[in-house]
Parts: sequence; C-alpha cells; structure tokens
Amino acid sequence: MSSHKPRKRFGQHFLSDPLVIEKIVSLIAPSKTQNIIEIGPGEGVLTQPLLDYGANLTAIEIDRDLAANLATKFAEYPNFKIINEDVLKCDVETIVSTQGASIVGNLPYNISTPLLIKLFSHLKLVSTMVFMLQKEVVDRMCALHGNSSFGRLTIFTQTHCKAEHMFDVPPAAFSPPPKVDSAIVKLKPLDEPIAPTVREALSLITQRAFSQRRKKLKTGLKNLCSAGELATLGIDPEQRPDTVSVESYLSLAKHLVAQQQ
Repeated sequence: MSSHKPRKRFGQHFLSDPLVIEKIVSLIAPSKTQNIIEIGPGEGVLTQPLLDYGANLTAIEIDRDLAANLATKFAEYPNFKIINEDVLKCDVETIVSTQGASIVGNLPYNISTPLLIKLFSHLKLVSTMVFMLQKEVVDRMCALHGNSSFGRLTIFTQTHCKAEHMFDVPPAAFSPPPKVDSAIVKLKPLDEPIAPTVREALSLITQRAFSQRRKKLKTGLKNLCSAGELATLGIDPEQRPDTVSVESYLSLAKHLVAQQQ
C-alpha cells in the first residue's frame, strides 16, 4: 500500500491494475533511448516499466511529495528526469526537445481539455500520445459529426491528430476509485500540421458556433461570415453546429484567414 494520501485538489486517482498498466505500456511500445514525456506519473507504476525498457523519460509531476518520492525511487536510473511543476505552466518546447518524442499520462479530469489544447499547438516534435482520460472526454475527441458528443474538442483533436479510442478502464482499476469511467485514447499527429493563424480562426469559429449549438450555424457565425459564404464552401447555413463535419470547419477557418490576407 502507498503511504501517499491522494489529494483531491490535484484530482489524484492512482492506476493500480497491472493488466491495464501492461496494455498502456504496449500501446507506447517503448524502445531503448526513445524519448518519453510522462505527465502526472503519480506513484510511478507506468514510469518503472518504461524506464526498464531503456527509454529516456522525463516526468512532470505537480505534487511536491510525489515528485520527491519519484526522484528517490528512480535515482539509479540515468535515463530518468523529474520536473516538479504544473504541466499547464511548463514550456512544452523546452521539454519536448528531441524529434519523435512520445507523451503519455493519466490526465487529471480538471485539466484535461486545456492541456490537450496546449499540446496540440506543440506537435512538431511529437510522434505519438497515449492518454488516460475521463471516458466522456475520449468520446468527445473521437466523435463523428451528428453525434451528441461532437463539439469544439472534437474539431481541435481531429484537425491535429488521428484519434483512436483504444479501450475503457473501470473505476476499480484505480485507488481511490473515481466516480466516472475512464478510457485510453491514442493520438497520432497528422502529417500536415495546421498553421497557427488557421488554429486561431478555428478557435474563434468553434467558440461562436458552439456557444449556441442548438441554433443554426448562420446564426452563431453571423458576425464572422455570411450564409452565402458558407454555402459557397459547401456548408449548409441552416445546419446546427454539431452536424457540420470537421473538414468543413477547417475549410471555413482557412477561408477566413485567406480573407484577412
């Protein structure tokens, strides 16, 4: 048993099921000298097997006591580094300093969406990401348009990565058990990253559209583009935001950027 008492303010639920741990490690497929960033390592149940494969692992842990415990536990591993910091405040470019890094983590539910949005703007050095998230969040990331889970996170995820819902994880796999189901998502950055200006336009469009998700698209976007512009792009202005495809939102974002140039 661990002597560390999970802290609610950090959303701590420690993975303890060995079969789930094994399945996550197999998804990462660690190799010798591979560069891995682990977000929220907790008690190091994923850290240990990843290091044993010979991967170069940098762990980011906000909890000072856990970070100190990990530093002691893995002191003999020259391929281990611990950063005691809030990952939302970290300079991702500095941490992911080598091409082809993998990112893995059991992400606290309260920071999952802002952290994903942050990571999506720093994908040029990333080869793959494997995250444990609240199942509801994974459903949103992997949704198809027309599904009730489809929204801003869907669009941001799928314009940056290929997203795969790998498997679900029950509350009993954690200590203490959370009150929600979890799931594992695997993210592979797309070959052609979108430009920062397009990302900004996409953020504005989706914020406007989904703030009134029950209204027609032309209503939510009336101050950004006309119904005629939408129709020209092959988008029905009478549609509701959640019935419009990811590709259509990306086309609209590129159109707005082109209009401003």
